[in-house]
Amino acid sequence: MKYLIDLKNDLLARFPELTGDNTQLQIVNGELGKDTHTVNYIARFILLDCRLPSPFDVIGFIRIWFEGRSLDTPQLNFDCDVIDLETYDLQIDIALSDKLSIATDGTTTICYPLVWSEALSTFINGAIVQP
Repeated sequence: MKYLIDLKNDLLARFPELTGDNTQLQIVNGELGKDTHTVNYIARFILLDCRLPSPFDVIGFIRIWFEGRSLDTPQLNFDCDVIDLETYDLQIDIALSDKLSIATDGTTTICYPLVWSEALSTFINGAIVQP
């Protein structure tokens, strides 16, 4: 889930109209089943007082962000509350699931998918792939 902070920072860098104060990240509806090591959850971005010309630009950026990091493209859902002709509040829900490795002491690590590296001619951990 820590990679979502990178996504938030990249959103703020890509869209200067957004501010850290008005961009919130929440994890909601999380679930780790009894007999599984996969955690399912919703990452929710709330963008308050948005003045971007199109909310779809943010949604498209998020999709491309995941694809550029060799992560599964998540399902994106959104709600938009229109304030006036130029301002809206945008809520984007990103459906995610991460495979966990759970140690005997309860600590966890995310198991990133393997991706092919042409340079190394082998599969490598997807977490180290740079866009």
